Amino acid sequence: MKGKSLLIGFISGFTVAGVSVLLSTPSSGQELRLKLKQSKDETMDLLQDVKRSIVQLKNESVSATAVSKTQIQVFVKGVKEALEEWKQDSQAHTSAIQVQINDVETAIQELETAISPLTTK
Repeated sequence: MKGKSLLIGFISGFTVAGVSVLLSTPSSGQELRLKLKQSKDETMDLLQDVKRSIVQLKNESVSATAVSKTQIQVFVKGVKEALEEWKQDSQAHTSAIQVQINDVETAIQELETAISPLTTK
């Protein structure tokens, strides 16, 4: 007896729930399928746009990398040439300064020898 009434309770509960769902849906099944299809199509279009944008970004970054690599090589070559030129220019000045330092040292030594007999007295 208890099992029969429990079964009748489940069946009547399912029936009431099914009827209430069918009566409370905002649109028919055909309209809902149409809306789902439109949403799916819009989502697919958005995903295609994102995919195209990502591919375009990838291609632009590859292109920018290649251009940058070339520009960096040109920059490094220019810096190396400028350093070599500076080195050659400074070498001539370094030699002239060394000669002047030697002259000053010689003059100081001559002064010291000239002054030393006076300081020993």
